Amino acid sequence: MTNPIALTVLQLRLHGTVVGHLMRQASGSTALVFNPTWANDPQRCALTLSGTAPHPAHAALFKRPWFRPQGLHPLLANLLPEAGLRPALAAHLQLGADDEIPLLTALGAALPGGWQARALAADEIPPGLLDFNARISIMPPTAALPAALRSFAGSQPKQVTSKHQLLKLPTRPGQTRNEYSTLQLARLAGVDCVDHALLPPDAASMQSPLAYLTDEPILAVQRFDRSSDGTRIHTEDFAQVLFKPAQEKYTSCDAVQLGRLLYRYTPHGLKNVQEFARRLLMNVLLGNGDAHLKNWSLRYPDQHTAELAPAYDLAFTQPLGVTEHSLAIAGCSDWYALEFSHFDEWSRAVGVPWRAIRPSLLDTVERARALWPAALEQLPMAETDKLLLRHHWKSLGKKLQYGL
Repeated sequence: MTNPIALTVLQLRLHGTVVGHLMRQASGSTALVFNPTWANDPQRCALTLSGTAPHPAHAALFKRPWFRPQGLHPLLANLLPEAGLRPALAAHLQLGADDEIPLLTALGAALPGGWQARALAADEIPPGLLDFNARISIMPPTAALPAALRSFAGSQPKQVTSKHQLLKLPTRPGQTRNEYSTLQLARLAGVDCVDHALLPPDAASMQSPLAYLTDEPILAVQRFDRSSDGTRIHTEDFAQVLFKPAQEKYTSCDAVQLGRLLYRYTPHGLKNVQEFARRLLMNVLLGNGDAHLKNWSLRYPDQHTAELAPAYDLAFTQPLGVTEHSLAIAGCSDWYALEFSHFDEWSRAVGVPWRAIRPSLLDTVERARALWPAALEQLPMAETDKLLLRHHWKSLGKKLQYGL
């Protein structure tokens, strides 16, 4: 008699609806099989941008299972914490850091956006899901993480609170004060940012084994994937949108590609791309070199319509030696070489008239020149970081500083 095939089967829900099942063999291969009732529903809730009209892939995207020889599809893998945060969670669960399925199971009810994942017992597997004649053994599910360890995608240690907040825990001096100050300046420049506040160092749960500096303030940011009453709002970062693994978040895309996606395939494309352009310029003016694919997201407030999510994970990165833009703008990623002419070229490549983009950029520059110098004086950013930021402003090209 042949040995049984060892399987893990996860049921995947979105807003309470079963969208499919994820199966993993002991070898590491996975298959994501979509629920035909959901996939064939013309009013189905949005799972990913390429699965919604008018994207050309939307009609066929969920007709066939998604197979992977190893690991999770990027749409699911990007739900999980990255290096820095993942090892602590994996160690608590007695897992290897690369063992994605058990970690997905452990985070199943606390995943970002509208996702929920649950491991199924053998008698819960829907008839017909396993379309082969073989004996199977269902691997036992991983225990759920305790509340103090439930976390979020990304690499910085963080905790989720009952108030629908993320508490970002500092791992180096001045980190949270830098991010708080950068968010404040971005908001003054007209950028739609997540709500945020600095909390005292003892605001985090001391039960957490996550390594962080306990004498530095904690940054609390409001989750944009939850409403005020806790209702889930589906989201996806742009690594998920483009089906890119997290390790390619800095290298696999530029600002033109993201601009085109927003302009062509989101219902309010012009509004979204105007806000995107404002943030591109803001990242240059604020010296944020960490605006990679996972630090831009879409959300679906009505479960169908994609919009650009509020800005998050902003930081002045020059103190860390990061001195270039993560997304090249018309081929240029050097902050000090960028001019308005690069944004003009970018808008034409995206397909948006320059006259629809330039006013947003001019408004950003004017707000920054009028409001930032005095505001920076009052912000809690470290004095050494403030000196570097002022030097950064002076080093930017005059044509960029004055919108020429």
